Amino acid sequence: MFIFRSPNLEFPGHYTKPEEKPKDQQGRYPEITSPQAQNFNLVLTQTQPTPVQAMNVTPVAPPSPKRPAILDRLESIPCDDGRSAKVVVFAGRPIVAVRIGQVLIPFYISSGENRKEGVTAGQWYPFFGIGGDGWLNKSDRIGTYYGSDKLREVARQLDKNTGALSQSTVVISTDDKAPMRFLNADVPGLPNIAYVDTLKAIAEVVRAINADKPPEMSGAEMRKTALAYYRENGLWDDDSEANEASPVWD
Repeated sequence: MFIFRSPNLEFPGHYTKPEEKPKDQQGRYPEITSPQAQNFNLVLTQTQPTPVQAMNVTPVAPPSPKRPAILDRLESIPCDDGRSAKVVVFAGRPIVAVRIGQVLIPFYISSGENRKEGVTAGQWYPFFGIGGDGWLNKSDRIGTYYGSDKLREVARQLDKNTGALSQSTVVISTDDKAPMRFLNADVPGLPNIAYVDTLKAIAEVVRAINADKPPEMSGAEMRKTALAYYRENGLWDDDSEANEASPVWD
């Protein structure tokens, strides 16, 4: 018990002796007692590590982006002037040709002008040749890729790599026989007047693709068979003014 005194106050209180701080080897109270601070001197007294000798390192170039496999599947389309191209443009539509199994199938980018269910403008879709009247042979099943997973897969790969296809292209028209014969080799390539026969021919081509077989008839045979029927029934006259601009490719 003690009495705390000050110039103006006097009251009893308890006094606790402060803990004795540990002294260092020199008998001094250290100013820093935390483990981190105590380790500081140890760090300063450690031997500095030997610098690593400079090495001559040959820089390694980053790996090149993997080339999309679909680009190697594009067929070279021959043109009348002797050139060939992986991409041709017909009536403003980019067109490529891909061999799926034993069938050569052309694909085009839809403009979206003639709206069809399931069809998105700017995406690739298969079609089945170009008629002499400029009609791209297709049906209202185009949005389902005609029920073929093989056609769908190729179209989707083309969609993913459209930017890589923006290479030099050749513009073609119905006056260009070489590309027309090439693109129509395994598909109907019929004029619009033969729409019903075109649908039958498309179904046959799709069956061949899914079965990994060649079609029962070549494109030339499909056209010969269909047009023979129309000629016999007076529905097609090669000399008529209406059909003058719709040549047969074979």
